[in-house]
Amino acid sequence: MMLGFTTDAKAQGSKSEVRIGGNVFDSFTNVGLPAFVTLLNKDSVEIDTTTCEVYRGNSWYTFYMPKIAGEYMVRVEHPGYETTVQRHFFDFAVLAPGYGFPTIKLKRLANAEDSIRSIGLDEVVIRGTRLQIAYRGDTIVYDAQAFNIPEGAMLDALVRQLPGAEMKANGDIYINGKRLDYITLNGNDFFKGNNKVILENLPYFVVKELQVYHKDPPFALTKPLTDDGKDYVLDVVMKREYAIGSIINTEFGMGTDDRWKTKTFGLRYDDYLRLAVFANLNNVNENRTPGSDGDWSPQKQPRGVLAIKQAGMNLNLNNANKTVGVDQSVIAEWSDNVTSLRQQSESFTSHGSIFNGKLETNRLKDFNLTDDTKLNVRFSKSLISSNLHLVYSSGKGNNFSEDSTYSSKLINTDRYVSRSGSRRLFGNGYLGWKFNFNSPYSMSVSVNYSFSNQWRDQFHVLHNIQYMNTGAKDGRNDYRDNIMRSYRYSLGTEHCYVLSPRITLSYRVAYEQNGSDRDNDYFRLYKYGGPYSEELCLPSSVDSLQAAMDYTNSYNYFEIGRGVSNDIAISYSWKNTSVFVSARHTYIHERIRYNNAGIDTVAYRNYGKWNLNLSLRHRWGRKSMEFRYYSTDNYPVFSMLMPLSDNTNTLNKRLNNPNLKSQLRNTIEMKLSLKPKGMKPTWWIKYNFTSLNRAWGNRVNYDTSTGAYTSIVDNVNGNWNTTLSCGMNGPIGKRKYWRYDISTEMGYIHSVDYNIAYNEVVNELSRVNTFKPKLSIKLNYRKSVFSAGLTAKLSGNFSHEEEYGQRDINVHEYQIGTHAQYTVPTVKLTIGTDINLYSQHGYRNMAMNTNDWLWNAFLSRPLFKGKMVAKVEFYDILRQLSVRSYSVNAQGWVETHYNSIPHYVMFSIGYKFTKTPKK
Repeated sequence: MMLGFTTDAKAQGSKSEVRIGGNVFDSFTNVGLPAFVTLLNKDSVEIDTTTCEVYRGNSWYTFYMPKIAGEYMVRVEHPGYETTVQRHFFDFAVLAPGYGFPTIKLKRLANAEDSIRSIGLDEVVIRGTRLQIAYRGDTIVYDAQAFNIPEGAMLDALVRQLPGAEMKANGDIYINGKRLDYITLNGNDFFKGNNKVILENLPYFVVKELQVYHKDPPFALTKPLTDDGKDYVLDVVMKREYAIGSIINTEFGMGTDDRWKTKTFGLRYDDYLRLAVFANLNNVNENRTPGSDGDWSPQKQPRGVLAIKQAGMNLNLNNANKTVGVDQSVIAEWSDNVTSLRQQSESFTSHGSIFNGKLETNRLKDFNLTDDTKLNVRFSKSLISSNLHLVYSSGKGNNFSEDSTYSSKLINTDRYVSRSGSRRLFGNGYLGWKFNFNSPYSMSVSVNYSFSNQWRDQFHVLHNIQYMNTGAKDGRNDYRDNIMRSYRYSLGTEHCYVLSPRITLSYRVAYEQNGSDRDNDYFRLYKYGGPYSEELCLPSSVDSLQAAMDYTNSYNYFEIGRGVSNDIAISYSWKNTSVFVSARHTYIHERIRYNNAGIDTVAYRNYGKWNLNLSLRHRWGRKSMEFRYYSTDNYPVFSMLMPLSDNTNTLNKRLNNPNLKSQLRNTIEMKLSLKPKGMKPTWWIKYNFTSLNRAWGNRVNYDTSTGAYTSIVDNVNGNWNTTLSCGMNGPIGKRKYWRYDISTEMGYIHSVDYNIAYNEVVNELSRVNTFKPKLSIKLNYRKSVFSAGLTAKLSGNFSHEEEYGQRDINVHEYQIGTHAQYTVPTVKLTIGTDINLYSQHGYRNMAMNTNDWLWNAFLSRPLFKGKMVAKVEFYDILRQLSVRSYSVNAQGWVETHYNSIPHYVMFSIGYKFTKTPKK
């Protein structure tokens, strides 16, 4: 077996029951299938049923049954495949953790693409109208052909249309309110951890279906205690004709306002090798498609004008038995981002409010090179696994800003120009070995490590500060050169005992060590005199530069920490119920050698912390319930506790707090979901509660004469938040042309922090309660080559400060819009458009209270029998696009308006080439 229950089987604690199972694969592609399996006795009497679990291209099923020797059968069914029945005789003479049927390979039906079959006790076959969503056990299946996606679109266009799905700007995907961990391709890793690369470069035309399910994480991958042990993944299943062969897809476009884009994607795939390469160059900072249900709200628009050049490759190798696997991803990215913003803010104080205004323009040029390599080798009883993740980054930045502070009158202004540069190498990984004995006991040894080398972190800033109360001026020319190195590793061993077929006990002990070394040199160039006091340039000699060193704000330190962690966990799993409980205690001893002009010392500290985790899952029928509780204890970095001050910024002096304590976070999550049979609606309810004890607040004192702040981080109690959300989606009518998707969320945040105090007065506490409701309603219609939809969204941010009612904030926003797409059959011309009204009210800055109409459209037509696609896209036809953000907490609110990509029209041509082996 390639990956079967015998590899990770549970030993039997009772002679009355045994564990049996097997593997199921596609006979042509050798990819694991989430097939439906029925266990029968020799007289064809049903004993039990289950659905195969799929992980890294493998598939397996498991049954528990009485230990009675004899002949048994399994019937294996999967949509689009021939049903297969296999017999096997078990004598159970040899004691083993488990027993298995021979591997089953299913053959495709000749008319597999003409129907969608929902397998179950009430088997249904539907022809003609394709179903967008179906369920195979716990797996959600989206049929890619049931969606109206324009020619030349990428995977992201499909994901945006999935019922119950939400896609964030950073590539995070939520299905029925739950965040996906990553995306796989035919069950295998594919640019893992970088969803945006897959979403923006994998062509839609190669996708057969999308499957969403839970699967076990890779061996030795250290997961946070907030995870219950399984990853939530989206697996892209390719069409059969593309599962073996070569694919090339490319697009080139030119637009008005100097907009341009080009992308190329190539894929070579067979039974043992997958090689993918891509290149993506554009200055449109956009991946949403006109005519679709993309979210174009001002809060979710890309900020600034970004030009990006990106190239990468992914190599995946497996041997015939899939006992050896190699996966490597390399991505190089160059970016150039110009951002301008206007910002207005209010800070709450015990004597009124302080207002700030800011105008800022900055340009950042960055380069990032990422390499991610994984190796897995399986033996009959053991597994060796390793992963190495490397990132090299370098960047340069230029910034210009004008700030002002005022209360009843203008207090100060600060005009500054800055230049920055940095280079860094970062890496992390693991190496692990796991051995399964022919007994209830298994053992693993692993090493986890990370390192960082920041050669240069340079920052040069020129300040021109004017104090209105006194008329005094303060010119500053400051330069910082920061070098930092750090490492961390842990060496641990885990022991697992199978107490019974239902209960497993594990214990892990690990030695941990970390170290960091930092040299931070700060220079006051205005002390040196000459032209350097008013220009962003450095003295020509090292001696001249050293003469301007600010020893008060310069420092260096070396910190090392050693510790031992002990983890104990117990899990209970039986049929439809699983319980997992774990506790981790970590004891740490730290030493720091710290030096600057005010302190030269060696300090020590010892502490222990607990992390607790409890998770429960239960399923009955197609309903499921999940419960999680977890707590994490976070201690401040040792260097933050040194009794020092930082006055590098004249208007914002910072003090360290040697008495700062750890903050403790407790979280409870609950979810109830229903995945119905037939055409009934899918619904889910989710609740979350988080409390933060000893939170790190900000104690700020304000100088009324200069407008300068002095801040120190301090602990504060009383912070908590809670969220209740629910959703429902399903078809309407017998023909299922209409589909609705409704979701709502009610969030409540109780924020506690320190009021800003005037002139050394003791800080009082500020308590702000914020209610954040959200409602989204979508109604979509699809018939043949026509699709359309209506969207309505409402959100609010209603904040109340308990001490001062006049600080209440009531912001509400709503969206009403429609989108449509139609393909004219005679000329194969596809027309798509979307128009939305985004309305915002309640902002303090009246310029942000607007009603923005956003209208986009496109035309596309395939050429040369579909090998090429010509397209023209119209973005922001009415020229009302804007980008804004808003935030509020216990210390005030901030409203920001950003620049964005201007209105433009893009003309593009796409080409696709496919080559499949001859049968």
